[in-house]
Amino acid sequence: MQRNELGFGSVLTRFRRGILRPVHHRRSHPLGTAAVLTLALLVALVAGSAAGQAGRSGLYGRVTKGPVSPICLPEKPCYVAAKHAKLRFIRNGHVVKRAQTGTKGRYRVALPPGRYTVRVKRPATIKPARVRVPGHFRGVDFLIDTGIR
Repeated sequence: MQRNELGFGSVLTRFRRGILRPVHHRRSHPLGTAAVLTLALLVALVAGSAAGQAGRSGLYGRVTKGPVSPICLPEKPCYVAAKHAKLRFIRNGHVVKRAQTGTKGRYRVALPPGRYTVRVKRPATIKPARVRVPGHFRGVDFLIDTGIR
Protein backbone atom coordinates (compact mmCIF):
# COMPACT_ATOMS: atom_id res chain seq x y z
CA MET A 1 0.00 0.00 0.00
CA GLN A 2 1.31 3.46 -0.89
CA ARG A 3 1.86 6.05 1.81
CA ASN A 4 1.75 9.81 1.48
CA GLU A 5 3.81 12.33 3.44
CA LEU A 6 1.35 12.28 6.35
CA GLY A 7 1.73 8.54 6.81
CA PHE A 8 -1.75 7.58 5.70
CA GLY A 9 -2.40 5.14 2.91
CA SER A 10 -3.49 6.57 -0.37
CA VAL A 11 -7.26 6.73 -0.51
CA LEU A 12 -7.25 5.99 -4.23
CA THR A 13 -5.08 2.89 -3.77
CA ARG A 14 -7.23 1.66 -0.89
CA PHE A 15 -10.36 2.20 -2.99
CA ARG A 16 -8.90 0.22 -5.90
CA ARG A 17 -8.05 -2.67 -3.60
CA GLY A 18 -11.59 -2.77 -2.31
CA ILE A 19 -10.77 -1.61 1.19
CA LEU A 20 -12.93 1.50 0.81
CA ARG A 21 -16.45 1.00 -0.40
CA PRO A 22 -18.54 3.64 -2.12
CA VAL A 23 -21.04 5.45 0.11
CA HIS A 24 -24.58 4.40 -0.62
CA HIS A 25 -27.18 7.16 -0.83
CA ARG A 26 -29.68 7.29 1.97
CA ARG A 27 -33.25 6.62 1.14
CA SER A 28 -35.36 9.76 0.83
CA HIS A 29 -38.12 10.62 3.27
CA PRO A 30 -41.32 8.60 2.71
CA LEU A 31 -43.27 11.79 2.02
CA GLY A 32 -40.77 12.93 -0.55
CA THR A 33 -38.32 15.79 -0.46
CA ALA A 34 -40.77 18.28 -1.97
CA ALA A 35 -43.42 17.53 0.64
CA VAL A 36 -40.94 17.89 3.51
CA LEU A 37 -39.66 21.21 2.16
CA THR A 38 -43.22 22.48 1.67
CA LEU A 39 -44.10 21.52 5.25
CA ALA A 40 -40.98 23.26 6.60
CA LEU A 41 -41.80 26.41 4.62
CA LEU A 42 -45.37 26.41 5.93
CA VAL A 43 -44.20 26.08 9.54
CA ALA A 44 -41.72 28.94 9.04
CA LEU A 45 -44.41 31.18 7.55
CA VAL A 46 -46.87 30.54 10.37
CA ALA A 47 -44.21 31.15 13.03
CA GLY A 48 -43.02 34.31 11.26
CA SER A 49 -46.51 35.73 10.89
CA ALA A 50 -47.30 35.19 14.58
CA ALA A 51 -44.03 36.80 15.67
CA GLY A 52 -44.43 39.75 13.32
CA GLN A 53 -48.09 40.39 14.11
CA ALA A 54 -47.28 42.92 16.83
CA GLY A 55 -45.84 45.32 14.29
CA ARG A 56 -48.97 45.19 12.14
CA SER A 57 -51.60 45.70 14.81
CA GLY A 58 -52.20 48.16 17.60
CA LEU A 59 -53.91 51.40 18.51
CA TYR A 60 -53.65 55.07 17.60
CA GLY A 61 -55.64 58.17 18.43
CA ARG A 62 -55.90 61.21 20.64
CA VAL A 63 -55.93 61.52 24.42
CA THR A 64 -57.73 64.45 26.06
CA LYS A 65 -57.99 65.31 29.72
CA GLY A 66 -60.52 67.22 31.71
CA PRO A 67 -62.19 68.92 33.20
CA VAL A 68 -59.19 71.17 33.76
CA SER A 69 -61.13 73.72 35.82
CA PRO A 70 -64.36 73.65 37.85
CA ILE A 71 -65.99 76.24 35.58
CA CYS A 72 -65.97 75.94 31.81
CA LEU A 73 -65.78 79.18 29.86
CA PRO A 74 -65.95 79.72 26.07
CA GLU A 75 -62.41 81.14 26.00
CA LYS A 76 -61.05 78.36 28.25
CA PRO A 77 -62.27 74.87 27.31
CA CYS A 78 -62.87 72.18 29.92
CA TYR A 79 -61.01 69.49 27.98
CA VAL A 80 -57.52 69.84 26.49
CA ALA A 81 -55.00 67.60 24.78
CA ALA A 82 -53.20 65.39 27.27
CA LYS A 83 -49.61 66.42 26.53
CA HIS A 84 -46.99 63.80 27.37
CA ALA A 85 -49.49 61.51 29.10
CA LYS A 86 -48.11 58.05 29.85
CA LEU A 87 -50.37 55.12 28.98
CA ARG A 88 -49.81 51.54 30.12
CA PHE A 89 -51.37 48.64 28.22
CA ILE A 90 -51.86 45.65 30.54
CA ARG A 91 -52.73 42.07 29.63
CA ASN A 92 -53.01 39.18 32.11
CA GLY A 93 -51.67 41.41 34.87
CA HIS A 94 -48.46 42.38 33.04
CA VAL A 95 -47.61 45.64 31.28
CA VAL A 96 -47.21 44.70 27.61
CA LYS A 97 -46.38 48.17 26.27
CA ARG A 98 -46.11 51.77 27.37
CA ALA A 99 -46.92 54.75 25.19
CA GLN A 100 -46.55 58.49 25.65
CA THR A 101 -48.60 61.12 23.89
CA GLY A 102 -47.04 63.99 22.00
CA THR A 103 -47.64 67.70 22.47
CA LYS A 104 -51.01 67.43 20.68
CA GLY A 105 -52.15 64.44 22.72
CA ARG A 106 -51.67 61.92 19.92
CA TYR A 107 -50.32 58.41 20.44
CA ARG A 108 -49.61 55.26 18.42
CA VAL A 109 -48.65 51.90 19.91
CA ALA A 110 -48.02 48.52 18.27
CA LEU A 111 -49.69 45.69 20.20
CA PRO A 112 -50.43 42.05 19.48
CA PRO A 113 -54.14 41.33 18.94
CA GLY A 114 -56.15 40.82 22.13
CA ARG A 115 -57.92 42.61 24.99
CA TYR A 116 -56.07 45.12 27.17
CA THR A 117 -56.66 47.20 30.27
CA VAL A 118 -55.40 50.78 29.94
CA ARG A 119 -54.05 52.70 32.92
CA VAL A 120 -52.67 56.18 33.58
CA LYS A 121 -51.02 57.71 36.62
CA ARG A 122 -53.34 57.97 39.61
CA PRO A 123 -55.55 59.64 40.78
CA ALA A 124 -56.81 60.13 37.23
CA THR A 125 -58.85 57.47 35.45
CA ILE A 126 -59.09 56.79 31.75
CA LYS A 127 -62.07 55.96 29.56
CA PRO A 128 -62.37 53.51 27.93
CA ALA A 129 -60.41 51.49 30.46
CA ARG A 130 -60.57 48.32 28.36
CA VAL A 131 -59.87 48.02 24.67
CA ARG A 132 -59.70 45.31 22.04
CA VAL A 133 -56.91 45.23 19.47
CA PRO A 134 -57.91 43.48 16.24
CA GLY A 135 -55.39 42.11 13.75
CA HIS A 136 -54.77 45.62 12.37
CA PHE A 137 -54.33 49.18 13.65
CA ARG A 138 -57.50 50.65 15.14
CA GLY A 139 -58.30 54.21 16.16
CA VAL A 140 -59.29 54.70 19.81
CA ASP A 141 -59.54 58.09 21.53
CA PHE A 142 -59.11 58.20 25.31
CA LEU A 143 -60.40 60.65 27.92
CA ILE A 144 -58.49 61.12 31.15
CA ASP A 145 -60.85 62.18 33.93
CA THR A 146 -58.98 64.55 36.24
CA GLY A 147 -61.65 64.36 38.94
CA ILE A 148 -62.18 68.15 39.10
CA ARG A 149 -65.86 68.97 39.62
